[in-house]
Amino acid sequence: MSTQTPTLPGAPEETHAPDARPVLAVRDLRVTYDGTDGPVEAVRGVSLEVHPGEVVALVGESGSGKSTTAHAVVGLLPETGRIAGGRIDLGDDERTSLELASLPVRAWPRVRGARIGLVPQDPGVALNPVQRVGDQVAEALRIHARAGRREAHAQAVEILRAVGIDEPQARARQYPHELSGGMRQRVLIGIALACEPELVVADEPTSALDVTVQRRVLDLLADLTSRTGTAVLLITHDLAVAADRAERIVVMKDGEVVETGPTARVLSDPQHPYTRELLAAAPGLRAAQRPGTAPLPDERDRGSSSRVQVRARAVAADLPTPPAGGLLVVDGLRKTFQIGGRRSGASVRAVDDVSFSVPRGSAFALVGESGSGKSTTARLVLDLERADAGSVRFDGVDVAGARGDALRTLRRRTQLVHQNPYASLDPRFTVGQVVDEPLRAHRVGTAAQRRDRVAELLDQVRLPAALARRRPGELSGGQRQRVAIARALALDPDLLVLDEPTSALDVSVQARVLDLLADLRAQRGLTYLFISHDLAVVRQVADEVGVMSAGRLVETGPVDQVFDHPQHPYTVELVGAIPGRHHEREAIR
Repeated sequence: MSTQTPTLPGAPEETHAPDARPVLAVRDLRVTYDGTDGPVEAVRGVSLEVHPGEVVALVGESGSGKSTTAHAVVGLLPETGRIAGGRIDLGDDERTSLELASLPVRAWPRVRGARIGLVPQDPGVALNPVQRVGDQVAEALRIHARAGRREAHAQAVEILRAVGIDEPQARARQYPHELSGGMRQRVLIGIALACEPELVVADEPTSALDVTVQRRVLDLLADLTSRTGTAVLLITHDLAVAADRAERIVVMKDGEVVETGPTARVLSDPQHPYTRELLAAAPGLRAAQRPGTAPLPDERDRGSSSRVQVRARAVAADLPTPPAGGLLVVDGLRKTFQIGGRRSGASVRAVDDVSFSVPRGSAFALVGESGSGKSTTARLVLDLERADAGSVRFDGVDVAGARGDALRTLRRRTQLVHQNPYASLDPRFTVGQVVDEPLRAHRVGTAAQRRDRVAELLDQVRLPAALARRRPGELSGGQRQRVAIARALALDPDLLVLDEPTSALDVSVQARVLDLLADLRAQRGLTYLFISHDLAVVRQVADEVGVMSAGRLVETGPVDQVFDHPQHPYTVELVGAIPGRHHEREAIR
């Protein structure tokens, strides 16, 4: 097929020889859920196929039907869901092929794990918290009679070694909570591949991981499956990940396949408007331009802003650059935490001699992996943690140990937007009460004036006034994050600290929130301290960036300069791990 030929929705595009038999063939699949007013069709006529050794990415937003399709393939639909039509054929050998849509429940244990491996999204939920890691890997081998008890445990250690876990014998004796997120996800990959299945279904396997850990996990999955010839159905909302990892892409919207084809064709010449929308919203695939124009800084900060643009970047190997003037000035910040109680004597330096400044009206981002110290730095800036050494000056005033009126002023002029909008909003409150809470706490205005202010704030974050009567649980993730932003704006703060504000959102919702933040900054002259592990997102929103590793600020400078010409080895590794960069390089060629 010519790469310029439009793809018919729902019809797999031929990229293999006509007689090649796929490992997975889904034909006209329909899935319904029981609703109060009758069955609700969640998947409508989906068709796709995956061949041996091939990675096919199923992409779309939450609610598009991609995870429901995956759950139908592995026989894990909830009790309210059922396959209402279509076929799911597993196996590229006619003698051993199975039709899964009509497979009896009692037959699934012989298929799931042995012929289909599943890598779920959340390793914290998928792994048994009270069972050792090695036992969970060995269990997959014993259930499918691949090894006896003693041999299974020996093989489990080797599987942990194969998936890149250091000291596998010691790790096998640990419980899931004792491992990092990346290690737990590797354990799940080990379990999924233990019996060398024909097909692996990976359902958002890296959405909760840092960018470098994500790359290592996906590299591992690609290496293991390529050596065994295993087919992979990769479920993701991130087109940048699909661009780097998949041979073919299937795009879903509202339960239907709207476009499918080879990755290069879909990304370079998308036929459907929804695919074009996803591409425009993917941070790793968007043009390297921020979604708004930063306002001119306040006259008082014009000098410091110009210094930011011309001063050379500070790299850890060089002498630290003294912080310039600005609305926020952090100088020599240090914080140490005790581990295992005071008697243990063990400690970790979470923040180590961190210095930076943020001019009024600008956006400064702190980036790094989990544990790098960026969120602790944010808490020190807001005086939610006490620093062991160093200073934080906000508008010329040292905030350390603020009390009484000084603390109330700080709380009013600085606000935090949390990572998880569901956890940070009181589920008992209505949206109106959530947004009104800081106004009531600071005794701002009368009840009528506060109601008007709530309506104004909801309008500013582009939410209808009718949502004020709903509770957070009735809103989507993007709507909840907008409510959190509205609450943070209620007191007209000067500084917003945004701690991973878009990591839990779909790519198009994420893009709309970033555009909203850019617009609010331009309209209100806000200053942002943006905390993130996602460098593609940071490039869209920040003027300057500081890269943190092991509690230290290893590199700072204008965002385009740091990302295009990184100097520190850790920054080079972070930038190289941004999803979509492989596609970007291929497009340039």
